Amino acid sequence: MPVLPDPKICQAKAAGILDFVDCLVRHPVNCLHALSFADRVFCVHPQRMEIVMRTATHVPQGGGDNQPGVQELAGEARTTD
Repeated sequence: MPVLPDPKICQAKAAGILDFVDCLVRHPVNCLHALSFADRVFCVHPQRMEIVMRTATHVPQGGGDNQPGVQELAGEARTTD
């Protein structure tokens, strides 16, 4: 099985529309698998569902102090939902 992208950088969640996946990187300009459409960025990575499952396992859910922190991708700050 191929290695997934770095979990510290690449995170995604189900978009709730068919099998689309939202990219959680704020400005994924250097990602070949990011597809910008309107005000959303979708992940089109071949293993995007595995990325969603891994993100759900490793990213705290809820509000308050459990909010995920700011991370970087190619010099761009980003946050996750």
